[in-house]
Amino acid sequence: MVDPVAEARAVLPGWVGWLGPALHLLVGVVAVALLSRLARAIAFRPAPADAHWTERARRGQALRSIGVFTLWVIPISFATTAPLVTGPMTLVPEALTVLLTAVACFAVGLRDHLAMMASYRPFPPRPAAWLGGAVVVVLVFMPILPLFVGLIWTAPTSPWTPTAALWATMAVALWVVAIRGHGIEAARVMRLARPAGPRLRAIVAEASREVGRPPPPTFELAWWIANAAAFPFGHRLVFTDGALDHLDDDELLAVCRHELAHLAEPRAVLALRALVSFALLPLAAIIGNAVQLGTPVLLVALASFLVLVIVSRRVQRRMEERADDHAHEGDVEVYARALARLYEINGAPAVLRGRPIHPHLYDRLVAAGATPSYPRPDPPPRARTLVAILLIAILGVLASALVPILLPSALPRMKDPTQAATLAIAFNSEPAWHLAMLAHTRWEAGSLDAAAALYEAALEIGGPREVGEAERSALVFLYARQGQCDRAQAHFDWLKKEGAPELLPGTEMMMKTCVPR
Repeated sequence: MVDPVAEARAVLPGWVGWLGPALHLLVGVVAVALLSRLARAIAFRPAPADAHWTERARRGQALRSIGVFTLWVIPISFATTAPLVTGPMTLVPEALTVLLTAVACFAVGLRDHLAMMASYRPFPPRPAAWLGGAVVVVLVFMPILPLFVGLIWTAPTSPWTPTAALWATMAVALWVVAIRGHGIEAARVMRLARPAGPRLRAIVAEASREVGRPPPPTFELAWWIANAAAFPFGHRLVFTDGALDHLDDDELLAVCRHELAHLAEPRAVLALRALVSFALLPLAAIIGNAVQLGTPVLLVALASFLVLVIVSRRVQRRMEERADDHAHEGDVEVYARALARLYEINGAPAVLRGRPIHPHLYDRLVAAGATPSYPRPDPPPRARTLVAILLIAILGVLASALVPILLPSALPRMKDPTQAATLAIAFNSEPAWHLAMLAHTRWEAGSLDAAAALYEAALEIGGPREVGEAERSALVFLYARQGQCDRAQAHFDWLKKEGAPELLPGTEMMMKTCVPR
C-alpha cells in the first residue's frame, strides 16, 4: 500500500524530517547554559576567599535556587513544547523528541548546577552521585510526590464505580507503603540503600539503650547530602553516606538521639502527619477532575489542604525543637558541633528567612547553650535572586516557544515562499496547508509526480485550514495527464459525492480525456 507521507518525504529535502526537533533541542541546550550564567551574574556575589563558611552558604543560597530552576523548570518547559515540532512529516518520533530534549537540557543544567555547588559546598558531588541521590530522594523521602502526580492522571471520573474502588484501594495501599518508609526496599534493590553496618548499628544501639528502647531498624543511604531521618510510622532510621563520612561517632550518636525522639512523637502528631499526606489522595482526584467539578470545588480543596499544611508545619517545628531538647540530654557541645558540621557540609545557610520547619542553625546552637563565636548571620539576599529567576523564567518560556511558535510566525515575511513553506513543514506548522502550497509550485514547474505526492500527503495529514476539494481536483488533473486513470477516478468519485459542484465540469472533462498508460 502506498504511503502518501513517505512519498512526500522523498520529494522534500532530507533535512525537513529532523530540522524541527534538532533545532528545538539545540535551542534548549543553549538556553539552559546561557540563562544559568545570566542568572548567576545577576544574583550571585562570591564571598571573599577568607570568608567564614556561613557567609559562603548565605551567598550560595542564590545559586541553590537558580540551579534548581535551570535544572528542572527550563528543561521541563522545552520538553513540554517539544511535541509541537513533531508531526507526520517528522522522522523523529514525538516520544523520542521529548525524551532527547529533556535529557539534553537536564544534562547541561546538571553540569552548571554542580559547578555552582563548588561555590558554597566543600564537597560537591559527582554527576553519578547526584543522580543516585535524586533517586534516593524520590524513593525514600518523597514517594508521595510521584504517587500524587500519578493519581492526578489516573483519577476516575465517577466515584461510584468498580474502577474508582480499585483506584482508591491501590492509592491507599501505595500511601501506606510510602509513609512507612518502604521506599527503602526499592532503594535497596537499586543498591542505593543497605542495612546499617557495624559502626552505625553500635551507635544506634547505644542511643537506644539511653532511652530504654530496642534499636529500630536502621539503614544507610547512598546520598551525598549529610543527613539523618526518622520514619515514625515504619519505626525506622536512615543515615546518609554524607553524614557517615563526615561525622565522628560522638556526633553521629548526638544526631541519633535527635532522630529517636521523632520515633516517640505523640499520637496526635502522628495523626496530623498522616492526615496531611493522606489528604493528597482526594486532592489528586479533585485536581484530576477539576473540569467536571468546577473551579469552586477545586479552590475549596486547595484552601483546605493549605490550612492543613500550615498547621502541620507549625507542629513539625515544635517536634524539631522537642527532638533538639532530647539531643541536649547528651553532650551539648558535641550535638552543637554535629549540627554545625551538617550545615557546613551541605552548604546550608545558618539563618534563613521566615520560620522554616527546622529552626535556624544559629538559634538551635544558642538554644543548646553553645552560642557560636561568630555574630548571627543575615538571611540570604532575596531581591536579586527573585529578579534573576523572574527574568530567566520569562526568557526560558520565550526560548521554548522559539522553534514551535515564534519562528513559524515569522516565515511569511521571507522573500522566497517556497523556502518558507518548506521550513514551515519542518517546524510542523500547518504542514498540510504548506504541502499543498509546495505541490502547486511543483505543478507550475512541471514536476507532476512531485506535485501529486505532495497533494496526496496534504490530504492524508489534513489540518485546521481547509485542505480537500481543491487538492482533489488538482489530483484529478495531474493523474489524468499522467494516464493514471484509476487514481484520477478515485478522486473524481469523491468530488461527485462530497465536493463542490463548481469543480465537477472541469474535472469531468479531464476524466474523459484520460488515456491509461
